[in-house]
Amino acid sequence: MRRSCLIFGAGVLAVLSACSSIHIKTGPPTDEETLQQSEEQGRRFRVTWTDRLERAGPVDRAEMMRALLDSTTSRFLRFGHQIADWWRDENDRRGVQIPVEQIRPAAERSSQFDLPLLEAYEDVVEYGVQTVLEENFFDETAERALTQYRDHYNEVYSTVFFPNGTLEEFRLLLQTLEAQALSLSRDLGDQIARYR
Repeated sequence: MRRSCLIFGAGVLAVLSACSSIHIKTGPPTDEETLQQSEEQGRRFRVTWTDRLERAGPVDRAEMMRALLDSTTSRFLRFGHQIADWWRDENDRRGVQIPVEQIRPAAERSSQFDLPLLEAYEDVVEYGVQTVLEENFFDETAERALTQYRDHYNEVYSTVFFPNGTLEEFRLLLQTLEAQALSLSRDLGDQIARYR
């Protein structure tokens, strides 16, 4: 009986001490906390992807780069559509066409806390593409498909985060870039499949 009471008492103490270390936060994170989270996500992303790329064989590595380019390009384009929707809403609210010079700062502000993670994406894309090219495993056609998709990724980034033209031109360009991304991804997939 005494032994079971001691075990129960030790369990209660363990629960109480664990609860005392819990910090409950209310409200949205501060700007500093958001930036720290992005920095930590960027660090983890670099470490995880670098490790995975180094352990993969040439074909798997190229396929991983295709998947990364697919997901990051898609994410950037979604953000571009959010900017376009916000731009349209602001045009409607103000009753005038807002010039792109007023949109660019808003786009920069809305992504400023994600910058460390965006830089991590860019670093891993460049590292992965360079690693694939340095292996000299693929022929020139396959390498060109990879570098074209990487260049397209860079174009999408520039278009989304540094918009130009009118709202209609921006929307049209996003649609064109989406179609090109699908085509480039398919082409790269076909090239990689030749080596499976």
